[in-house]
Amino acid sequence: MSLLRIEFLSSAAADFRALPPDIKSRVTLSLDVIARDHRAGKPLQGPFSGLRSFPVGEYRVVYRLDANTWVISIQAIGHRRDIDR
Repeated sequence: MSLLRIEFLSSAAADFRALPPDIKSRVTLSLDVIARDHRAGKPLQGPFSGLRSFPVGEYRVVYRLDANTWVISIQAIGHRRDIDR
């Protein structure tokens, strides 16, 4: 499968910039995994239906695939105690 394009919501970009350097590098690697396989994350349910969550240690990358444009939109990045609420 080819790589999909990844775009960040402005709030997710701010989340990324605020990460500690070691977590930021791990998240960057996880984005490569997501770009290669958009189904890598777990589908979310209820009011978050249509979103997926990819674990990066204690952190989560929440994203959505636009099937029309094949663009992955990063919605949020954060510690699971904050994201899982």
